[in-house]
Amino acid sequence: MPQTLTHNASRLTEAEWTGASPSETFEAGAAFWPTIVVRLSRPGHGWSLLTEDPGWLDVLVAGLARIAQLPPNWDSYRAPAISIDAIRSAVEVMKFHATQRTPAPEVVPLSSGGVQLEWHENGVDFEISCRSDQTIEFSIENQRTGAAWDGTVRRFSPELARAFETLTAR
Repeated sequence: MPQTLTHNASRLTEAEWTGASPSETFEAGAAFWPTIVVRLSRPGHGWSLLTEDPGWLDVLVAGLARIAQLPPNWDSYRAPAISIDAIRSAVEVMKFHATQRTPAPEVVPLSSGGVQLEWHENGVDFEISCRSDQTIEFSIENQRTGAAWDGTVRRFSPELARAFETLTAR
């Protein structure tokens, strides 16, 4: 049975939740786990989700909520605020490619307004950059085998699927 997990970057009033514009609310779901609903509203950037937790999900959403709060110029070099579209892309990448066995990613803000998901474990370095234009760039290096590749894709791709399989191989 699905459980409801609710997280608030700050306490939001009901008016703030219901006042979120449609462009700031999105859903992602996959066959192996129920729908994730993420709601972001400014200035509080609250969010909630409904899911059976695959392990990495809570870490992902907490990281996304944390960087969604960054104001313009958060890096003191005129970086824009993190793009809602980049956050959406990060959720969709995980929705399409991650499984119960996928480790939790590090969530890193990009100075372009994008989101980077990173894994550095078990001899595998895997980074996914989700841009505000919904372009996804990735690179992976398997230090055990010496295999490395990278690419630019959109949401679901065989290249990303292969990279996720490399990450979760034991």
